[in-house]
Amino acid sequence: MAYSSILSMLERPIAYQPVYRRITGSTVAAVMLSQAIYWQQRVPEHRPEGCPGPDWWHHTRDEWELETGLSRHEQDTAKKQLVKSGVLSVRRAGLPALTYYRVDTAILVKKIEEYHQFAGLRPSSQPDCGHLDGRDPAVNIIVPESTTETTTTTPTTPSTPPPTPGPDPPTLQGGGGGGGDDGDGDQGEIGEYVALARRHGGPDKCRDPRGLRRYLCRHGLSDDHRAELAEWRVADAAAGRHRKIIAAAAAEEADDPPPDPPAVWVAALEHLRRQIPDADYALWIEPLRVVATADGVVIRASTRLEAAQIRDRYGSAIAAAIQAVGGEKYTIVGGSP
Repeated sequence: MAYSSILSMLERPIAYQPVYRRITGSTVAAVMLSQAIYWQQRVPEHRPEGCPGPDWWHHTRDEWELETGLSRHEQDTAKKQLVKSGVLSVRRAGLPALTYYRVDTAILVKKIEEYHQFAGLRPSSQPDCGHLDGRDPAVNIIVPESTTETTTTTPTTPSTPPPTPGPDPPTLQGGGGGGGDDGDGDQGEIGEYVALARRHGGPDKCRDPRGLRRYLCRHGLSDDHRAELAEWRVADAAAGRHRKIIAAAAAEEADDPPPDPPAVWVAALEHLRRQIPDADYALWIEPLRVVATADGVVIRASTRLEAAQIRDRYGSAIAAAIQAVGGEKYTIVGGSP
């Protein structure tokens, strides 16, 4: 089959930038970010009622799948990673509720600059958001220019075999901003860094654990390494606290099963299920415990922080759903009663 015949069967390609993969740590997130930047540059002047702001635009799951080929699960994964990195904001608003998106270009530019600085690369001369010679970025596949700088090296004799790396040195040799006098302490931090790099950084950060350990043993932990180590420690501590909260809640439920939710909430859930994506519904709405009191419906989340997040994300949708089934007063609280 001729190549022209193949091209005639293809759909519109996405302007994919490999650097998005490197700053997000995910290929599906990079694909979604590439298409989100395309739409961020085309925010319509006329927006539906309830739109969060002038820089926001809405997109459906079917539209994402049609344009990017990402499944519902891949879309949810990509959105969580992009929201966590700060480059994308997602919000549901309006009646009927629509999912709105906004790319934070300032954070995106900062992360790209940090990546180039950390990797020792020179900034690319290509436009930031995927344009190619002024053409439509959604119909061109971008080929990144080489970032390899020309250096002068001494040619090696072909008959000379490459040197065999020696065994790992027993102690650090200093340098790199991280070498210290306490070799055992530094070795412990290096081991911790390698383990956390594999857990949090993935293949891009720790493709070869042994090679990474050897490099750090020779050059020491730099300030950037120590900053990453501190960030990963905080993330692990937060995850540990979250696991304890979940375990405590599960134990409490086992000892004292919650009462059946009031009828008004059961009816309201049918409205919420149609408005909120399945993954978000299972994460935020299903775990809620609801009771009817003389003052109205009390919706209880596991923690006060979670209650605040639910009020911010889904407060308007919950209010509309309760009013639609004849309810009036309700409150969203957090923690144990």
